[in-house]
Amino acid sequence: MSYVLKEKFRPPSQMLNLTEPVRAMFELGTLHLSEPWLNSLRGGDGHPVLVIPGFTAGDRSTVVMRNFLSALGYLPCGWKQGVNFGARHELFEGAYEVLLGLHQEYGCRISIVGQSLGGIYGRELAKYN
Repeated sequence: MSYVLKEKFRPPSQMLNLTEPVRAMFELGTLHLSEPWLNSLRGGDGHPVLVIPGFTAGDRSTVVMRNFLSALGYLPCGWKQGVNFGARHELFEGAYEVLLGLHQEYGCRISIVGQSLGGIYGRELAKYN
């Protein structure tokens, strides 16, 4: 597959980049406040979910999300591309191969969940049928 991102994205501001670690720790620390709402969600139907990490993160950063999806009854899968170092052709190709592999293995629809930049990957991957 030959694919190039067709959209140009403005990089985040330097202030946003500098405050990201503090914001991430705050969000992780307040996650427990969402627990009552999260526990009220209905169960999944067991289909696979490809989870794509955000910028400078890898599959380890999505463990909490994948565990949550698993507890809901989905079959979460990491993207298996190592660290997400930005919108790069080889990472997109690798994520596409994982998506195809999941579809071939399970023969059903695959949901895609992306954190931050992973959401851009997910949106672009979802354009392929």
